[in-house]
Amino acid sequence: MEKALFLSLGLLAFTLPFDGYNVLGLGSLFRFIGFIVLAMFVSFLLVSPKLARNAVQTLRNGASYALLLFVFWSGVTILWAPNVDWATTRFVSYLSLLGITFAIASLPLALVARLWVAIVLGVIISLPLGFILPHPNPLLAESGRFSSGGKDPNDYANLALIAFLVCYFGALAYMAWRFKYILSLASWIAVIAVPLSGSRSALVNALFNLGLGLLKRGRRGILLLIFVGVIGPAGLFALSETPWIRTFLERAETLGNLSSEDTWAGRWDIWRAAWYVFTEHPLGGVGVANFAWVSPQYSDMAAHIAAMREDGGGGVAHNMFLSVLAETGIVGFFFFVLLQATLFHQLWRKRKKEPLAWGLLLGFVAYWIAGMSLTWEYVKIAFFLYGSALSLAREER
Repeated sequence: MEKALFLSLGLLAFTLPFDGYNVLGLGSLFRFIGFIVLAMFVSFLLVSPKLARNAVQTLRNGASYALLLFVFWSGVTILWAPNVDWATTRFVSYLSLLGITFAIASLPLALVARLWVAIVLGVIISLPLGFILPHPNPLLAESGRFSSGGKDPNDYANLALIAFLVCYFGALAYMAWRFKYILSLASWIAVIAVPLSGSRSALVNALFNLGLGLLKRGRRGILLLIFVGVIGPAGLFALSETPWIRTFLERAETLGNLSSEDTWAGRWDIWRAAWYVFTEHPLGGVGVANFAWVSPQYSDMAAHIAAMREDGGGGVAHNMFLSVLAETGIVGFFFFVLLQATLFHQLWRKRKKEPLAWGLLLGFVAYWIAGMSLTWEYVKIAFFLYGSALSLAREER
């Protein structure tokens, strides 16, 4: 049963980079496989004492309480959310991802590590498909930026980076040596998603976390960092006339332009709006998934976005911490931050004993950096991080 659960989760992990594609108008492969995983996990809990014991041990972790309380409180905010449909949809999504989180947490650490290898392999396969399959969003397809899997370029690039960091700096240590070295080289292909996508948040994320991860590896890591520091810019220069790299270089230059509406000025406007929403609804927020519904009342940028949308919504917060604060208030924000802090503390204590702990630490740091400019509290890769960290904490008991 453990093997069957792992295989289904492995397939789910592999499809994660493709979950933006709508298959035959019925939804993504990730959704279909996710339902199968949830059904298998629930049924296995009823007949497998080992999985049931693992699940109980996981639930005793303080981080599990924080996660459950955050999801529960998100559901409570439906009571005062102005757009109940949006809030209910987000809450149901949280419940599904909660089940997947505990399914991952019930697996042995060695199998959890292989899930991250599956995500990286999915990213590698998705790269050439991004050149072949048209993006389902016409606006993104015409933007000149590369993406794949039907995802927003920023989401795609940061997902690829997090998968690489966890895999390269942690998960590969649990692989047999004959696969480890091949996969360690192949996994670098996933990093190509960063310059191809033109994502500024992923660029900053990659520079910080690759430097941090490689420096920790001592002399070999420093040499590899120097090699990447030389080869990377040289490759960008050689390919600077290609449309994707040209777009990436142009967008990277705007990081220093504080007056750019597309970079900082527009972000400040919508961040200020999120703070105003919080000050008006400090305890419980405006309702989960509802900041975009009310943001046009507080932000010119959000109102501009709302004029182009058909559902009446405006811009999201573009910062997951402000988004959680505005949508679920100080109560939801407390549970969310407690979850992050508890898991980070548990991983930090194990970083020298378990290689995956260090990879997950880098993954969490990358997740938080991405979340400073993206509304990422509900993305699926976060719940893979939660489940993996809970599995590691359970095995140390």
